[in-house]
Amino acid sequence: MRFLLRLSVLLCGFSVAASADDEPTFEKHIQPLLKSRCGKCHSGTTKKGGLDLSSMVAIRKGGESGEPAVVKSLDESLLWIMIDGGDMPPEGQPQLKPDEKSLIRKWIEGGARSAPTSEAKVTQHEVFPYLYTRCVVCHGARRKEGDLDLRT
Repeated sequence: MRFLLRLSVLLCGFSVAASADDEPTFEKHIQPLLKSRCGKCHSGTTKKGGLDLSSMVAIRKGGESGEPAVVKSLDESLLWIMIDGGDMPPEGQPQLKPDEKSLIRKWIEGGARSAPTSEAKVTQHEVFPYLYTRCVVCHGARRKEGDLDLRT
């Protein structure tokens, strides 16, 4: 049973670690900030430098550089490098306030957390290959350890 819980956690793309309310998430804290401050140039319709900051999928895809805008390390995050270096927002545009920069920094340092969305629904078509390649040896027709047969 623990294996199935770990498998579902792995497939859904989130951790079971206790989540503190003070840890920023993309949907609740970062997405509204990026939309209001960066959306004019980096949204689904306008993608300067090929960068769309409107969703986690787009952020992880990155822009023309071919690298994700956000990675687990703050020092390697192109988004943070551009913000911290003062290159973004560009001159003449409203600049990020210190508390906004701090929030983005904390979010990236915390692993750029994102709440699971409907885009990440997992179906049996994604789960069955894992079960068949990893579990059916012990929990299949021959052995049925723990009286568990995972073939159906």
